Amino acid sequence: MRRHLAVHAVLPAAAAALAMAFWPARPAGQVVDRRVAVLPEPTGTAVALAVLVNAGTAWETDREAGLSHLAARAVVEEVAARLDALGAVAAAHCDAAAMGFTLLAPPATWRAAANLFLDALFRTSPTDDAIARARAALVQALAREEGSPAADARLALREAHYGRYSRWARPPCGRAAEVAALDAADVRRMLRTRFVPARAAAALAGPVTAKEGLDLLGDVFGDVSLPVLLPRPHPAPGAGRRALVQPTVTTWIGWAFPLPADPDARALELLAFRIEQAVGPAPARPEIYDLGIEIERHGAGGALLISLVTAPDRAGVWAERVEDLIRRTASDRMPEAQLQEATRRYLGRRLLDLATPEARALDAARQLFFDHGHLPPDDAVRDLTPERLRRAAASLGRPARATLAPD
Repeated sequence: MRRHLAVHAVLPAAAAALAMAFWPARPAGQVVDRRVAVLPEPTGTAVALAVLVNAGTAWETDREAGLSHLAARAVVEEVAARLDALGAVAAAHCDAAAMGFTLLAPPATWRAAANLFLDALFRTSPTDDAIARARAALVQALAREEGSPAADARLALREAHYGRYSRWARPPCGRAAEVAALDAADVRRMLRTRFVPARAAAALAGPVTAKEGLDLLGDVFGDVSLPVLLPRPHPAPGAGRRALVQPTVTTWIGWAFPLPADPDARALELLAFRIEQAVGPAPARPEIYDLGIEIERHGAGGALLISLVTAPDRAGVWAERVEDLIRRTASDRMPEAQLQEATRRYLGRRLLDLATPEARALDAARQLFFDHGHLPPDDAVRDLTPERLRRAAASLGRPARATLAPD
């Protein structure tokens, strides 16, 4: 799923302590299969279910553009009122490779809420009214974003990386005009053909036992021994270039570094964190207005997507700094003491990012979906080494690049 690494003004030790205040007791009896996981958290106060379905926008034909996201929103709209009566809430998350869902429910009603939601997702179809409400809300949300410099810059980077006519170059959440033209029959067909348990991974987190969780997930997902089939971009991504000129007061620079077929996700996340720490907005860097870093995954590896917004007269300096940091990380082995400091800071960020049960469940489902296993954040950090970080940086391919600058 899309990750934007925002800057937190929290010292590493304080970040870890703050996150641990929200983090429940270490999972007891965690059960992980290739497509489902149960993360028991005995002291948790809510139960979260996350599902990733291999029905992202990159699977869509030209006439289906935006249909995956609309179908996902229609499922949530269909059950919203009934979930509310159970004290539960669901949300949909759009992505090129997959559509994601999260459900958060109280311990007293989690089983009823989960069954209701999974039934709506995989077995029944939304009503015309639910689809209409979802379509109206989604068209409005997409229309607000389209045409902004940020949206144009993100699209230019995808076009530079995947090719202007690739399905992967489309906006991952769809376009307003395309979604407005879709009807209820399109939505139902998409749900019954693409939103199926065999194409999904799921995780439960909260005060549930491993048996309770497996009983519920097993009834829906059945045999989970095989991994999810992931989409692959065609043609293969390349190192394209796109340059846009608009009447703006800032310069936007974007890079898309191709990942290898079997990327070291945890080491790449540490690399992304180091880039953020080095060039992200900070009091000492007033000319940096924003930094976004996303690790996008698919069946052929994925891409490390970086977007930097800065003052036009400083764009060249900061662009070189980003590229030089990646080059040096790929060639120079980081000293052990420096790595330990970096991993402590990174762990603090990870714990903050995963401070809610729905975030932990979605992270576990994402790991199952792409990596066929799950590692809690402290275990993932413990295994990081200077050589793994160096190899991860060295595994990045030649980047595509896009710029949006003032006219």
